[in-house]
Amino acid sequence: MATVHIVKQGEHVTRIARRYGFINFLTIWDDPQNAEIKKLRKNPNVLFPGDRLFIPEKQGKKITRATGQLHHFKISATQLMLRIVVQNYSRKPVAGTNCKLEVEGKPTPLVTDSKGQIEQLIPPNAEVGKLDILDKEFAILIGHLDPVEESSGQEARLNNLGYYVPPADAERDKDELRSSIEEFQRDYGLVKPGGHPSGLADDATRAKLLEAHGC
Repeated sequence: MATVHIVKQGEHVTRIARRYGFINFLTIWDDPQNAEIKKLRKNPNVLFPGDRLFIPEKQGKKITRATGQLHHFKISATQLMLRIVVQNYSRKPVAGTNCKLEVEGKPTPLVTDSKGQIEQLIPPNAEVGKLDILDKEFAILIGHLDPVEESSGQEARLNNLGYYVPPADAERDKDELRSSIEEFQRDYGLVKPGGHPSGLADDATRAKLLEAHGC
């Protein structure tokens, strides 16, 4: 039976699809009734709590084959890839470095490539993990990145890029997010010569955040 799913924090379309018995998230994402949310969010792995996602009814498929013979069937399934880029304080890639990525309790030894990146296929329901590299441990929340249009999404990207913004529920100065945005704008050439950074997450700043962060 078709239904509407209200997105919760940490959910993405791949995880939601498996919950409803779909092995290919595109069955949901490409449904015409999801055209509006698809246009709004663009990335099926970056949703926001409260988003409404239409879940179509599952359709059966009948195939006729001769008896007494061996037949092979291929299923069009999608996989979930986790990508992480590790940089130093100067935003230079930490390349060729041994590390250990642990997702849902399963550790995998990896080596960063020339861009400081690692890639690993993960289960669609994976939500937590950690990365051990250079004697440091970093916690990972999979699927919890909010869209860049939301202030929480801007804060998360700034934090991941090294511009510390205290959590919204912590006691913080009201201008701390603005100050981090200003620093980001200076570093990424979003300030005209002789001008001053706006400290506002305008279209150009959000686009640069997406570019610098990778998603």
